[in-house]
Amino acid sequence: MNAELIKTLKYLRMSNLIARWDEYLAAAEKGNFSPVRLLTHVLKEEYQAKRLNARERRLKQAKIPEILVMEMDPCGKKLFGHGSRDGGGGRSPILT
Repeated sequence: MNAELIKTLKYLRMSNLIARWDEYLAAAEKGNFSPVRLLTHVLKEEYQAKRLNARERRLKQAKIPEILVMEMDPCGKKLFGHGSRDGGGGRSPILT
């Protein structure tokens, strides 16, 4: 890939295409892709990469806290016992 093409792809924000260029060409040679099929394949891959990156960026911006385990509260206290205090062996809350 030449410098002018890299510059153009960077301007278009197609960094995935820059990174995977050789992979796409190898797949095209191996699969005997027509020019139309190669372009379609590349565009579909770029679309999927952009959607994945956008999703990851939105999740990061949302600052969602880590997922907590149901049996533990944020302070690390066990919320559900298995017969330890209630004597019945059920899943009743432990009150401390």
